[in-house]
Amino acid sequence: VAALKQDVYRTSKLVLRKIPAAGVKWRMGSPTDEANRQANEVPHYVTLTNDYYVSIYPLTFTQARVLLGTEDSINVNICPKYNYQYTEGRGNYSTSYSWPDDGYAVSSGSGFGKMRKRTGLRFDFLTEAEWEYACRAGTEGRWNDDGSDPNAVAWTSYTGEAKGHAVGLKKPNAWGLYDMHGLVQEWVLDQYGPYPTEAVIAPVGVSTNVTKRILRGGPKAVKNSSGGYSSSANISTRSAYRTSDTGSNRQDGNNNGYGVRVGCPA
Repeated sequence: VAALKQDVYRTSKLVLRKIPAAGVKWRMGSPTDEANRQANEVPHYVTLTNDYYVSIYPLTFTQARVLLGTEDSINVNICPKYNYQYTEGRGNYSTSYSWPDDGYAVSSGSGFGKMRKRTGLRFDFLTEAEWEYACRAGTEGRWNDDGSDPNAVAWTSYTGEAKGHAVGLKKPNAWGLYDMHGLVQEWVLDQYGPYPTEAVIAPVGVSTNVTKRILRGGPKAVKNSSGGYSSSANISTRSAYRTSDTGSNRQDGNNNGYGVRVGCPA
């Protein structure tokens, strides 16, 4: 674990963990008695059919330059990239490359298109179910350490975006994934829509809301009366919290930056 804190794993190398998901039935969403739960977190059982790999950190600015081919003037090398568009990752989903109708197809000039050409691996965003399963790492509470306070696993107060903190400084979950709570909101593949109420297998989300894509994991900063930012940490860092935005946006109106955590099949 200590070796993974070396900056090489935040800059020029990418470390992924294998997630043991195949055939596991688990509860997605939040129970009705969970504190600070939101109405769109309807609990339902999910079974994923395959194991998969997930990057241990959200990609940093330097990793995004190396792996996704981004061109940033911002020099915050080991902080999470917080101005990434869903469309940069996959291509223009209004004409093609739209999950789930076009499956894992991506534009050759997109970030994931470049990663795939370079590695021969099917890198992509995670599905929403894959993201939450990886985040929870077997837990069922509000945060993935089963604690009552997010501060051990999440950056929960800051001025503006996540740019003030490097990745990997908080406690990882049981599967060695860092910053699944807090720091930066992460795109997932799915279009925004209601959860099913019945048990599902390998869900891919709705296909009726093409422009709105789901974001997971990051605290939603809210402007306060003094013009700075505060984090509604007990709501927006929880494992079950979900929100959405238009895939061509880089951040929302309160400067919550959007980042990327990559996955690929096992």
